[in-house]
Order: sequence, then C-alpha cells, then structure tokens
Amino acid sequence: MKKERIRFQIVIFIAISIWFFSFLKLGYIQIFRNGYYSKKSRKQSIEKIIVYPERGKIFDRNGKTIATNMKTKTLVAFPQKVKDKKKTAKLLSEYAYGSFDRLYKSLQKGKFIYIKKHLKKKLPKEVSAIEGIELLQDKNRFYPYGMLCSSLIGFVGTDYTGLEGFEFEFDSLLGGKPGWAYLQKSPRGLLYPHPALPVKSATSGKDIVLTIDVDIQSIVLSEFEKVFKSTSAKGGIVVVINPKTGEILSMVNLPAYNPNRPLQYDKDLWRNRTISELFEPGSTFKIVAATAAIDENLFKLGDIVEDGTGFTRIGKVKIKDAEKHGPLTFAEFIEHSSNVAATKIAKKIGKKKFYCYTRSFGFGAKTRVRLPGEEGGNIGNPFHWSPLKFATMSFGQGISVTALQLVYAYSAVANDGNLMKPLLIRAIVSSAGDTIYTSKPIVVRKVMKKTTAHTLKDLFARVVNSGTGKFARIDGLEIAGKTGTAEKSKPVIGYEKGEYVASFIGFFPINDPQILVGVFIDEPKGPHWGGYIAAPLFRKISRRILCLEDYNGKIVNKLIVKKMGEETNEALKNN
Repeated sequence: MKKERIRFQIVIFIAISIWFFSFLKLGYIQIFRNGYYSKKSRKQSIEKIIVYPERGKIFDRNGKTIATNMKTKTLVAFPQKVKDKKKTAKLLSEYAYGSFDRLYKSLQKGKFIYIKKHLKKKLPKEVSAIEGIELLQDKNRFYPYGMLCSSLIGFVGTDYTGLEGFEFEFDSLLGGKPGWAYLQKSPRGLLYPHPALPVKSATSGKDIVLTIDVDIQSIVLSEFEKVFKSTSAKGGIVVVINPKTGEILSMVNLPAYNPNRPLQYDKDLWRNRTISELFEPGSTFKIVAATAAIDENLFKLGDIVEDGTGFTRIGKVKIKDAEKHGPLTFAEFIEHSSNVAATKIAKKIGKKKFYCYTRSFGFGAKTRVRLPGEEGGNIGNPFHWSPLKFATMSFGQGISVTALQLVYAYSAVANDGNLMKPLLIRAIVSSAGDTIYTSKPIVVRKVMKKTTAHTLKDLFARVVNSGTGKFARIDGLEIAGKTGTAEKSKPVIGYEKGEYVASFIGFFPINDPQILVGVFIDEPKGPHWGGYIAAPLFRKISRRILCLEDYNGKIVNKLIVKKMGEETNEALKNN
C-alpha cells in the first residue's frame, strides 16, 4: 500500500512537472518567441506577390502606335498537383510545348514552372484536363509595324524590360514601378485576396511620343529595299531630319529584323548602325575644308585652287582626282569634288583651324542622341597628324565618323550655321494622360557665319544642278547636296579592294530647308559612286515625301506662291 502511494505521488509529480514545464515553454513562446512563430505562421498562410506595371506605349509624331501591349495567355504547371508527371510530360511534348526530358525534369522539381509563354492556339482538351496544368493571363509587347522601326525602337525581354534600342535607353520611363500585394493562401496552395492584407498598386509606365514620322519611315524603307536588292549591298542607312529643329523624322537600317521575333535573327542586326557603325566619310567630309576656307576669307569663289594637273604629291605619295578636268576655281572644287583641291585648301587653312572646325561640326564626339551604343568616331590629335594624314583628312580618309554625325554636320549649313541637337522625343505623357514634357529645338553651337552658310548652300546647289549630284535633281525644287564615295579601310592598315560606301546628303528647299536626307549604302555591287547610287535614292525618297499632306503644304505650296510672286514681279517690270 505504501509502495502504491509512493508510485502515485511520483506519477502526480511527473504530471505536474510536465504541466509546469509546458506552461513555462508556452509562456516563453508567447512572451519571447511570439514574433518568430507569428512570422512563420504568416509565411505559411500569406504570400507576397509582385504586381507588374503596364509598360508605356510608344507613338510616332502623328499618334500612330509603334509599340504597345497585348493580352496573351501563358501555360504553366503546379508540379505538386500533377499526379502522373511522366505521362503529363509526354503529352505536353507531343503538342510541341517542349522536349520530354526538359518537361519531365521540371515537373519533378519546382513548385511552379512556365511551360510556354504567349500561346497563339487554343489549348487542346487533353492538356486542359490535366490537374495542375493551367492557363494564366499574361501580356506581350507588340510592334505593329514589325521591322519598320526595329533598329531604332529595339525590343523587350521575357521579363518585359528593354534590351535594345529606345526600349532599353528609356526603360525606366516606359517600365513604370512595380507594386506588390499580400494574398491569403489556402491549404491547397491557392492564392486569393483578403481585405485585411496590404496592397501597393503598380505605377504604369509613361507613354512617349517620338519625332519619327511613320509615313516617312515607310517611304524610306520601301524605296531603300529596292536599291538594297538591286545593288546587292551589304547594308545601308538612311536618315531624314528637320534641319531647323533637329527632329529625327526617319532612321532606317538595312538589313533589318522583326522586333516581335528578335531571336530569329543575327544579333548583329539588333545594332543601330546609324550611331554605332564607324566609317571613313570620303568626299562628304569636304564640308569642313569648304566651311573653314570661306569662314576665314582664305579664298574667293573665283580663285583657282587646282591648276588642272589633277594630282599632287605629299612626300612620295601621289594624290589624284578620280576624273580629268581643267583648272578648277574654289566654287568648282565642290561641284566636281576634287581631292587635289581639297588637299591644297586644307594646307592653307592649317592644322589648328582645320581641327577646330572639325570639332565644331561635332566630329570626334557623340551627338548625345539618347540611344544606346553610340560611337563618337576618331579624328586623332592634330599634333600627331603627319602631312599625309592631314592631306587625306581633307577629303575624308584616315578618320572615322557615324552617319548621324555627317547628317547633322550638313544640317548646320541648312540652318544658317547653327548645329542642332538631335531630337528623338517629342513629348512624354503620364499614365493619366497629362503631357509632362515637350521637347524644344536646342542649338549646340554656331559652327559658321550666316553668310558662309548661304554661300555653301549655293555651292552645294551647283553639285545637284550640274555636278556629281545631278541624279538627285527634282524639277521645280531647289536642292543642295554633296556626294561621297569612300573606300572601306581594313582593320589594321590600308583599304579593302573594291569595297566602298556610297553616300549623298541633301536638303530642300534651299531658301527655307525643311527636309534633310542622308543616304549611305555599304558595299554596293557594280557602280559604287555616291552620285550614281545614293543620289537617285535621295530623289525617289524626297519626291514621295513631298506627296505627303504635311510636307506638301509646307514646301510645295510655298514654292508655288514664290513662283507666282516672281512671275508677277517679272510682268510688272516688263510693263
């Protein structure tokens, strides 16, 4: 009996001890470990998700959509719900949703996997019937004009961030700011909103209106493709701008790619070669020698600058002109694009002033157009220029520039000597529809006197009317321009045999320039002269631009009024 009592007391003691220590443990948890277990509980029953914002749209200057967002569906899997993973992987592979090995491996591991994004076809009944395989609402970046603006606009990745072009450069503006939400999680793992849980809304990206005109872009691409194919060229660039404002109206690179399917193309096509590809400009660079000579009053238009021999020597190297000619005046040097005359003129200008004018035009520095991958080119250090290097620079050899630099250099002539900053954005619009930014023309610097610009306009008009650019001529329209035919340099030293860049840069009308077009054709087969290939393309593009309502009113109607005024004045004089 005594033993039983002792045993009973021991049991009671143990029970009380267990109860006591349990009480202490619970008290410890409640007081000291409350935060830890509350957090663990929330983690099991609540899940935080990221709410992605709506990406901003991109429009052309007339409100036409260049980049937008489309609702799509994405096929996903919740592996823990899939009962027969092997059978499921086999069925999905049969419907071309991926390889069996990849699908089976993924289904054995993760809690959530993407099977195929942006589905275009309806889901087969056999697939939709599988538990754990679901369709989720998704979105896709869509470019309605396809390859029309590809090198300029670029594209986004699977995570909806910009990877190339304008999409990359302005990703922070277009992308917006993501939000978040805490969702209740059911025992089966399904998520649903709860009014007591916090939510932060995503901030949509801003819409951007470009200076680009899709109608001009379409004209350029269609005409350029014809020449590109007929000449079997390696590549090419066409840029159209408003020389008075600096607005870029069109920028086309060939060959192009479709930004809706960028991975189907060579990555090299993703580059915007207008700003990233360096080349020797050839005769279009004679703008520097011509400007410096006139601006510094070193020559009069009638001065003989080449005696007709057609060659000159710099040390042991003989520099000669492509065509035979008689003595050339300063005015004729531009018209006939004489390398010999350019060499002699540059010598009189001197290295220091020639370098200053070269830099003033913007060569050797980036234009800061706000596109990724821009190169600044290379003009070297004037203290290191040899006599031969200086001589060849005068006609565009031994230096490197981009197509955009050349285009804006000529815009300074068209704009009375003012070099304009390239403008690509016309306006930025908030998600609420409010315009928060509007661009304004920006003068970078004064490159030359106004009188110099007017003289150069007349000289470049002679190039089109009776010189190397005669195939750019349009009846009834005054055009100023310059041809260029540049040999392509080798990576180390020397020039590639038979490889050229043919170019023409022109603007119109001379008295009030509204349009400037730069044409650059890389490695055309057959005739390779800028005047024979690039100038005719300039003419075809320009004639079609003049047919557009916006530019017909600005240019053609003014020319008609001007012509009528001249005829009236002539009639009054005769009377």
